[in-house]
Amino acid sequence: MIKNLLFSLLYFFIFIIVANIFITLLSYFNIFNAGIIKILKFMTPIIAISIYSYILGKKSIKKGFLEGLKLGGIISILFLIISIITKVFNYESLIYYLVIILASVLSSMFGINRKDSSK
Repeated sequence: MIKNLLFSLLYFFIFIIVANIFITLLSYFNIFNAGIIKILKFMTPIIAISIYSYILGKKSIKKGFLEGLKLGGIISILFLIISIITKVFNYESLIYYLVIILASVLSSMFGINRKDSSK
């Protein structure tokens, strides 16, 4: 279980780094305007956590929501610590972290429900 959680965390952060490099290149070459880039940067962690929570839910034995809660909680706590250290924490970021946790829990619940039908 811990191994699956650690691999999901690793793949999540690799996905975030690659996606942010791609978004930065799009911004650098002015392919999209600043509003679309801001939306992409907002949605990237939510999409990544949804994908990897779904996979984690499919690999879990039971109670997929707990696996999603663990993954979303760990990522939210890491983001919260980074926000506090860099002094950019506000109430909007707290709501964003709650959305990340909610997306993680829902995706892992979908993953564990799809596990039986995919065999």
